[in-house]
Amino acid sequence: MALGYASLLSSPPLRLPKLAATKEARPLIEALRIKVFEASSDSHLQAACNLRVCSFNNFPQTYRIEEHQQYLSAIELEALKEKVEGKRPGFGKVTCVVATVSSRFADIDQKIALLCKLTGIADGVVEDQVVVGSLDLNRTPRLPDEMCGSHPQGVEGQYRRGYLSNVCVAKAFQRNGVGTRLIKYARMLALKQGISDLYTHVAVDNESAKRLYIRSGFVLEKEERASEARLMGRPARLLLWTGLSNC
Repeated sequence: MALGYASLLSSPPLRLPKLAATKEARPLIEALRIKVFEASSDSHLQAACNLRVCSFNNFPQTYRIEEHQQYLSAIELEALKEKVEGKRPGFGKVTCVVATVSSRFADIDQKIALLCKLTGIADGVVEDQVVVGSLDLNRTPRLPDEMCGSHPQGVEGQYRRGYLSNVCVAKAFQRNGVGTRLIKYARMLALKQGISDLYTHVAVDNESAKRLYIRSGFVLEKEERASEARLMGRPARLLLWTGLSNC
């Protein structure tokens, strides 16, 4: 019986076997040759949107749920393309970053094989790569409906402030360095774009995400009030900041 989005989300992270052919045994994930890059093709953008729908929604096991997932992914793709092209109101320059692994490892586990099917186009792969992580780098003084950072102040904040959003890693590949690689690449890209202060928002109860950001150099700047979060219909969030001058 094929697994669905909900079962993939609820399954524990994949325990990958060890390699014995090297001097020091290392997780097999290190052999997958993770690639992190700016997504520019429609295929990579679509795969990123499929992964986001999978990561940010809990779907019940109901009849024809896949059609609903495809519908949500199409909406997400339209919004993402508008952002990347600079046509989305309220957003500045937006760059989509993706992390991929080789599809030839898709038979390691049933969950990865399913991931290939869900997060790619047609046969589940894009140029022999499976998208397993993604984020958006937003060069903008603020994100719509989010807490606004305060660094840098003055007119500089209009041009040198950036935000990370839609950060996600496929469940089967979490705790294997994919998120760290994504953020490291985003920091480098932000510097090239003239960003000096980088922000992100994280739910107060998302412990794994908070650990990831702290390891990546982010510190707490502001906490959203519970009453404000209720008005937005979401859990309270933390605003995290990191400076890029020393990275």
